[in-house]
Amino acid sequence: MATIQWSDDLSVHIPSIDRQHQTLIKLINKLDQAIRNGNGKMVLKVILTELTRYTQVHFIYEEALFDMHGYTESENHKKAHEKLFERVEYFNKELNKHHDDIYDELLAFLNDWLYSHILKQDMAYSKHLVDHGAE
Repeated sequence: MATIQWSDDLSVHIPSIDRQHQTLIKLINKLDQAIRNGNGKMVLKVILTELTRYTQVHFIYEEALFDMHGYTESENHKKAHEKLFERVEYFNKELNKHHDDIYDELLAFLNDWLYSHILKQDMAYSKHLVDHGAE
């Protein structure tokens, strides 16, 4: 997998959320680099811990913005967050069972998350939140 570079195409035009999305990109790149260097096993637990924390904080933050700014599709988006968090929990459980061979599956999931969730679902709220003053 190629290193993912932040670009304006990934921006939802809400600086606080863009910074959080950049954190996800850093985690994906960190895992990818570790795997390429043969160190995936050593950093996988650390990255999954960071990813779990990231998802909790990020989803709570986004959902608070939805509520604050009256985003009408918030329930559907919250359900998508629940599914994504369940998937992160799956990877944590697999790692705790000593299934260290989940690198490719995890990277595929993270890439899908980045490109499917952020570029499609998150872009759907962007205009509404920006128009209502979200920063």
